[in-house]
Amino acid sequence: MNFLVKLFLFILPWQTIWIYQESFFGDYKNQFGTLGFYVSEILLWLIVLLFIILYWKQRKFSISNKFSISRDRIFVFSVFLFIIYCLASAFWAFDFSIAWQQALRIMEMFLLFFILSFGLLSKKEIARWIILGSVIPIFLGLFQFIFQFTFSNKYLGLTIQPIWEAGSSVVVGEFGRLLRAYGSFAHPNIFAGYLVIVFLVSILFFGKKEKSTLISYFFIGLLMLTLFFTFSRAALLTIFFLILGFLIYSFINKNKIINQIAIFSLVLFFVLLFSLGSVFQSRILVESVNEIQSIQERVGSVSQALNIWSENFWFGVGAGNYIFALHNLNPNFAGWLYQPVHNVCLLMLAELGLVGILLFIFLIITFFVFLSSRLSKKDFFWLIYAIFCLIILLFLDHYLWSFYIGLLLNSLFFSLILVKK
Repeated sequence: MNFLVKLFLFILPWQTIWIYQESFFGDYKNQFGTLGFYVSEILLWLIVLLFIILYWKQRKFSISNKFSISRDRIFVFSVFLFIIYCLASAFWAFDFSIAWQQALRIMEMFLLFFILSFGLLSKKEIARWIILGSVIPIFLGLFQFIFQFTFSNKYLGLTIQPIWEAGSSVVVGEFGRLLRAYGSFAHPNIFAGYLVIVFLVSILFFGKKEKSTLISYFFIGLLMLTLFFTFSRAALLTIFFLILGFLIYSFINKNKIINQIAIFSLVLFFVLLFSLGSVFQSRILVESVNEIQSIQERVGSVSQALNIWSENFWFGVGAGNYIFALHNLNPNFAGWLYQPVHNVCLLMLAELGLVGILLFIFLIITFFVFLSSRLSKKDFFWLIYAIFCLIILLFLDHYLWSFYIGLLLNSLFFSLILVKK
């Protein structure tokens, strides 16, 4: 079973999927209305099944006449309530199948969290296999940006992204059109979010070594370079605060290895930022027509999300059904304009309503209460700081909720906090 978990972590970046139903708005494919199973998703359910059998044999779920309320049981109960609510939302959603699929993937997020948190693998093993799994996507991202070329392969879950097409993610300026690095993902921003998690994991992994090695600097250097080639503003802002956090942590705890890696990362961050200054000027100062249009669409999506929520105040439009609600609100939009609001909190509010958000807040509270019994005050503080960095991604994009891989990135982040050995 340990081998299957390692294999899952290794293949997680690859978006190979069996699609059995597609959705279209006119001639435009609605990727948020697609029904299918990812290869890693099938493997995850196999792991879950074996996990249940293993613990049943070991009598971990023994029935006792004495029942006591504990922090961990309250947390598990809050997770159960939230999942049940997400599943139930399918019954009032625009599309039952999409809501059910999204609810199941939310369940998968928590299942992966519990499987990793139970300690089947050590923190070191989890980190190692996440890092190993990221190597090929990192080189693929470098290849895509350097050669400004992508290719499709259904077995690897890759789609071609022609630089001249309107739907491709590019940076536009006086330098022309530059294709952003996709890696093995559907969008550069998702690739960037994955690299942020890998960066966090790699610092924790290499920081435990007795001394820093050339391999650690080489890997982090490649990771940072690839991350910059995604040109994801939210991810780069998150990385900057993570580096500062590790730098402060290393000084306080006198960890020489983390200190060296953090300084190297910070210097490299500014070297890359100034080296790609003209490109980032277009992204940050919003000078090109593409960037202006992107910002306008993001701002407009906030009011759209609030309108959708106001019309479905208590229970929302159903898990995963934001796009269908947006289409119902604005049926004459161009197909590519049907995108989730770039804010996870607003997206959850629109899809799950006030009741769903209150259940989620209850879940968060029970999680922190549970963590307070497992972490020292010092570790708890650094946890809050790490979550603050994650919140940057939550408030500036939607993929940590709207995509299967995004949900599982949350699992990786929080399970690494709980795994002690």
